[in-house]
Amino acid sequence: MKFTFVRALAALALGLALSACGGKATYDVSGTISGLTNDGMILTNNGGDDISIPAGATTFSFPHRASYGDNYDIEFKTLADGVTLAYPNHMTCVIGYNKGSAGHTININAQIVCSQATHNLGGTVIGMAGCPAVADTAPYCLTLVNGSTGGQISIAKPADGSNNTAFTFSSQVKDGDSYGVTVLGQPANMTCTVANGSGVMHTTDVGNVIVTCVPN
Repeated sequence: MKFTFVRALAALALGLALSACGGKATYDVSGTISGLTNDGMILTNNGGDDISIPAGATTFSFPHRASYGDNYDIEFKTLADGVTLAYPNHMTCVIGYNKGSAGHTININAQIVCSQATHNLGGTVIGMAGCPAVADTAPYCLTLVNGSTGGQISIAKPADGSNNTAFTFSSQVKDGDSYGVTVLGQPANMTCTVANGSGVMHTTDVGNVIVTCVPN
């Protein structure tokens, strides 16, 4: 008799639970995050149920669960202008396993991977026609250094005699980091000065560094 009574209570509890969720199983809408070092990320599921993700977070979970068969679509929230995403500052992030139907897998486990965004640093050297003739002992006219965040580039005298030449450092600069371009040793018989050589990298490439070289 006691066993029958316990079974009855268990059945009643199960029935109430199924009734509360419409008879369907429910699932956490959640996932993992790696590499998130900055604030600014807002996630949305199916265009609503938004959550803000702080810097350093490694997991997330939406407040509302998904019922069996419900579709989910986890994205970065689009802001009021309809174009800009609520994206972590100075970072690039991608989302995987973020769309589907609840119950298709045991868990809803989206994966977000973030890294610091990087951009090119470059500009123009003016006065290259006055460089010394290229020789085996001096194949380059001058060498520029990005002393703040690393990288250097050696620039040869243009073979066609051009006075101006463009340059781009091979080492990109992380979004949010400072940069500082200087001349590493002045070329023979010339003095080169740098304009627009320092600043902070933001969301686009920097290409306005001007190096002007004049004869001594």
